[in-house]
Amino acid sequence: MSITEQETFYWGLKADEAFAHFLAGERARAAGLFQDVVAAIEPLEPIINTEPVRSFHRRVMAVVTVANQVRDGHAAETEIGLASGLCSDLTVMRDEREQPGFDFLVLNLVMLGLDHPANVDLEHWAERVRRSRLLMVRAAAAEPLFRLAKLTGKFEHVIADGVRQLDALTVRAAIERGDRAAAFQETAEEVPTWATGAELFITFRIVASCFEAAARGEAVHLPIEQWRRDIPERAAVASICEAVDDAEKWLVRPVGDPWEAIRGHAIGVSERCFAALSTSMDERCPPERLLIAHAIWLLAFDQKLLRDETGPPVSRLVAAQWLGACDRPILLNSPRITVPAIREAIASRDAGWHKVHRILSAALRAVSLPSNHWVSVAIRAWATADSAN
Repeated sequence: MSITEQETFYWGLKADEAFAHFLAGERARAAGLFQDVVAAIEPLEPIINTEPVRSFHRRVMAVVTVANQVRDGHAAETEIGLASGLCSDLTVMRDEREQPGFDFLVLNLVMLGLDHPANVDLEHWAERVRRSRLLMVRAAAAEPLFRLAKLTGKFEHVIADGVRQLDALTVRAAIERGDRAAAFQETAEEVPTWATGAELFITFRIVASCFEAAARGEAVHLPIEQWRRDIPERAAVASICEAVDDAEKWLVRPVGDPWEAIRGHAIGVSERCFAALSTSMDERCPPERLLIAHAIWLLAFDQKLLRDETGPPVSRLVAAQWLGACDRPILLNSPRITVPAIREAIASRDAGWHKVHRILSAALRAVSLPSNHWVSVAIRAWATADSAN
């Protein structure tokens, strides 16, 4: 297995061409070209530390990394200038620092391709990322892999990806503390204990997955059994188990009346959210109950990470469900006034929770709730805070 200087130059030109297209705004085309280059390097992985593959791989890695930085608005002009035309340079790189590894290049390709899924075989490369043993890849992969899950609607790997990330972050933290004994447990059955509250990153993604699936009309198909198989046997997984159980109870195999569960009060946060979601998905749900269900989400999703993850699907759900309510104007107060106001809020260019606040503010006038009801008070307060921001 080898690569000639001519072949190296050819693929270097391809990488430089991809970066030029990327800077010119032709980013979908650039992503496809970068994929071709990465695919050309993949069979050379066994000799990736041998020249000329070593230097070529490092140059491509640098250029794809800069492309991601440009996309995120973090690249300096000097970095962009250094990356332009870099890959077709056949000079041997004398940098003796450790290679970042081919899987890290693949992860960067996935991150770049998420904006252009038609041009990059994301699911193929995602599986490569999941198989990686590189600590830096495992520590960074869960977020882009979750973005891919939301893009495709395939959530079966959410817990496994999250566990892999938390294990890697825990090991890396042990290394930084100088705890070498813990650091070397990366591939052992036992890993250092997660930091307190770390499991919430996985719990939040389960909740966001459920709302995304519901917004797609696919909540009944949530991969509950796969999720259960992927929960590690550790002490700090109670919230993960609870979220999976509650999702099954109210979304996949509903038992009982979700509205009665909400009124009972003596239930956990995830069960209250999923019971509210189940209530809202009932086409016969009265407007007052619908508004209360939506307000429960506003109250429960107060952590920034959870709000960021749930904003898009919740806004789609709230918009669709109040659009349905507008089709039954007889159930709304002053429908000649409130229905146009709700429809205007739904049609607004606001996004995420800003859109949710606007729709619920309009919907509040269409239902019969006392002005001192906690929902009325909360929606007015959220709307005021939203306007101030």
